[in-house]
Amino acid sequence: MNYKELLEFNDYAMDLTIRMAHHSTAIENNPLSLAETISILTTEYIPREMPQRAFFEVKNYQNMLFFLLENLDKGQSVDSFFIRELHGILMNFLLPNKGAFNKIKKKN
Repeated sequence: MNYKELLEFNDYAMDLTIRMAHHSTAIENNPLSLAETISILTTEYIPREMPQRAFFEVKNYQNMLFFLLENLDKGQSVDSFFIRELHGILMNFLLPNKGAFNKIKKKN
């Protein structure tokens, strides 16, 4: 049983996913309430007008969690390529350079 199937049958796993998505995005100043996060992640209903960024941060977190757990279950090693893939999923529709490391100009 994969992670997506587990969520369909396990209320605890779904509750944990929702709370993780809500709290992880809230610390980054996402304005959605827990109830709004529940609505988006369980029914894909957007309960009110909201910034697109707020919606995609929550949906992307859910998608990243699916990807993370399924790949770790398959024995995926956590290397810089995998971390960039996770970042790409988290930043989907949010950043043009998703999945890339920041380039810092070196001062002489």
